[in-house]
Amino acid sequence: MTVQSTFADPAPVAVVFTRKHCGPCGATVRRFEALGIPHEVRDLAEHLQDAERLRRQGHMQAPVVEPTSPSIPAWSGFRPERIATLADYKLS
Repeated sequence: MTVQSTFADPAPVAVVFTRKHCGPCGATVRRFEALGIPHEVRDLAEHLQDAERLRRQGHMQAPVVEPTSPSIPAWSGFRPERIATLADYKLS
């Protein structure tokens, strides 16, 4: 089970589910890091139950970002405007 966090903050703002060799996944993680948003990265190949749950929820592409706040819905794909929303949320 590989869960990596690039920040010491014990409360990540989101979990980013990725796949190996996924360009949008790398772009999403880099944007989180550039904006200083605490997050966890989980490889979907290693978290099969999460992968199945996300598929049942309708997410058919990686990355899938699940914010820890229930008021912010999850999304799929590289979405810089949604990441900016999380950066604003982190500051509030």
